[in-house]
This record gives sequence, structure tokens and C-alpha cells, in this order.
Amino acid sequence: PAMVVRRDTASSGTSADGDYAMLSVDSNGRLRITDDRVGPSTGTPSAVASTTTATTVLAANTGRMGATFTNDDANILYLLVASSGTASATVYSVPLAGNGGYYELPLMKNGLPYTGIITGVWAADGSGSVRVTEYTA
Repeated sequence: PAMVVRRDTASSGTSADGDYAMLSVDSNGRLRITDDRVGPSTGTPSAVASTTTATTVLAANTGRMGATFTNDDANILYLLVASSGTASATVYSVPLAGNGGYYELPLMKNGLPYTGIITGVWAADGSGSVRVTEYTA
């Protein structure tokens, strides 16, 4: 059986890299787990007008923690979430329906979203835009 240290108040049990550390439990015997990750603190909105020429919807950003996209144009928006290729009606990752189609970048295996360039093209030129919010720390 494993030995654990009871700590009713969270505190550090190590003093330097490479130290041995013991598992610690709270007063109810539950394993104490800390999570040092910090969620996004900034949401930056932007809009990209409808066009039938492939265009950058969101530039690459290594600090990206998430992004949302809403198509308020009447026409389908074809989003390409890839570092190469040209967005088109046959080369795309996600089709966003007209008049409110929504997409949220999924988290990848490492717990972070895709951070590369995102391009898009509309099926026909309209009078709307894609409304984008990018989240960063």
C-alpha cells in the first residue's frame, strides 16, 4: 500500500526540482490535486466581411487558447483549419451555415486548440461577415 501525507491545508511538499514528493490527501482522505493551468483572460473580437476569394479569418497565434466563429452572412462559409491549402467549396475543414452557423475550435490531445492560420471563403458574396472571438491568456 502507498503511504500518503494528510494535509488539511494545501501547501507545497517540495523545495526544489528533483526532490521526492509524497502524495497528500485532504481531511476526508481524498487525493489532493492541484492544477496550475490558467484559463484565457482576454477575448478579442473581430469581423471578416463576406468574399468569394479565400481570405485569412484568423492569423496564426501561438498564444491562442480558443476561438469562436459565427457566420452572419446568408451564404455558407467554408473554413479551412490548416496551415496549408486554400479554402474552397471542396477544400475545407468546417462548413458554417448562413445566418448564424457557429463553430468553436476544439481542444487537441495536448489540451490546447489549433494555433495556426484559419482561412475561409463564402459560397457566394453577401453582405454579412464572420464574427470571430479569439481567446488568449
